[in-house]
Amino acid sequence: MKCQAWRILIVADLGVASSKPIVCDTAYDWMKALRPEIEIKPPKGNPRTEPVRLNPTDLEMLKPDNFIKNLEPAGPVDAALLDAILHDPAFQRLESAVCGISTLKTYCEASCSVEIVSTPRKDLAENFRSAVFDYMMQDASAGDPYSLILLDFDFTHQAASLAALRDIARMAKVMQAPIVASASPGFFDFRYMAHVSKLGDLTSRLVDSSHLGWIQFQATDEARWTALTINRYLQRAPYQTENYTETVKEAEPESFLWGRGIYLVGSAVARSVKEYGHALAISGGQGGMFAGLPVRPYPVAANESVPLAAETALEEMKVLELYRAGFIPVWGKLRSDTVALPMMVTTFRMRPGTLTLEGTLPYQLTAARLAQCCILLLDHLPAGGPEETAEFIRLELTTLLGELAGEQPDKAVQIEVLQEEGQSPAAHVMIHPKVTLEGKPLEFEFMLPLRGC
Repeated sequence: MKCQAWRILIVADLGVASSKPIVCDTAYDWMKALRPEIEIKPPKGNPRTEPVRLNPTDLEMLKPDNFIKNLEPAGPVDAALLDAILHDPAFQRLESAVCGISTLKTYCEASCSVEIVSTPRKDLAENFRSAVFDYMMQDASAGDPYSLILLDFDFTHQAASLAALRDIARMAKVMQAPIVASASPGFFDFRYMAHVSKLGDLTSRLVDSSHLGWIQFQATDEARWTALTINRYLQRAPYQTENYTETVKEAEPESFLWGRGIYLVGSAVARSVKEYGHALAISGGQGGMFAGLPVRPYPVAANESVPLAAETALEEMKVLELYRAGFIPVWGKLRSDTVALPMMVTTFRMRPGTLTLEGTLPYQLTAARLAQCCILLLDHLPAGGPEETAEFIRLELTTLLGELAGEQPDKAVQIEVLQEEGQSPAAHVMIHPKVTLEGKPLEFEFMLPLRGC
């Protein structure tokens, strides 16, 4: 029996609502299938008074030269109008998703597919249920379960936001598919990430009475299936051509095109799967580095700016505080075009600020992979007694581990058949991949029913 391929799902607000996931065979074919629509009002006082309507089907149609060519017949196109288009929130959401998916696809091969669902932020959890959860659980054509779900949305500790995240995480737990979303600076009661980076003590901001719901969520099983990135990365440099220079200001961060860290997480997973066949090499210097990104001048002193590819610079201690608190920080190296994901963690914390092996994303991705394979195995158990069935499961799980089974694969997966009088037999499964994670051995132990044996 062959275990499932890796499937990554992206959920984003692209201006339309899709009823089920669309496969992204190429970087842009999904745009032709979704047919996103954007309507942008010209800025006040602009010669053009009619709204600008765009129906882009690839990245080229999101560039100013195409706006000028397509819009000039209906009236003059000046820099103010182009700025209004490029900085419109709906346009930025679409352009960011296009850039993010394009990056992700560069790391995907046949063993890793990408799909997308478009849904507005309003009623996000309900829309996720109908377009993703119900589809996967009830539609026979849905195929293998998702390996990873990327939510291109921000969340905070506020009640409504946290409730939506919890509802989606609950569905992710049932599907055995970790979700990765983004934490906004609102988690720390700020509007911009630059303010968060200057906080003297990040941890104290997350343990006050207003964060009680967040603290309670972190101790739940749903938190094991949830990861939140924080800080963004630059997806394209501001436009500067002979006919147009895009207006951007450091004091107005939203004038730049940022990407949420979810696309870097997805890319790191796809890259690890491509190179190693597993999702363990996704952080730090081994698998969390991304070079060659766009940069902009970042002020470090009164009269000095240096290149930076992240939204704000984070000191090493801030990075440490953030991942201990349950976030995946996007760290940008000053004077370079590189960003990194130093450590991949989930939001799960038995105690605030205390990180365990079970609170890392590589651990949860591996646990999810094993759980999904076991569910599939239970539907395909061969005829025979408990010992024969247990051996079948052992061989299949060993095959799933691949190189992680090490030089002695017989010892990587151990199964003991247990049976109490009057009860159906069960398999006590112990898995010991030959790998360490954050310096600790990776181990899994669980029970599987052997019904019908």
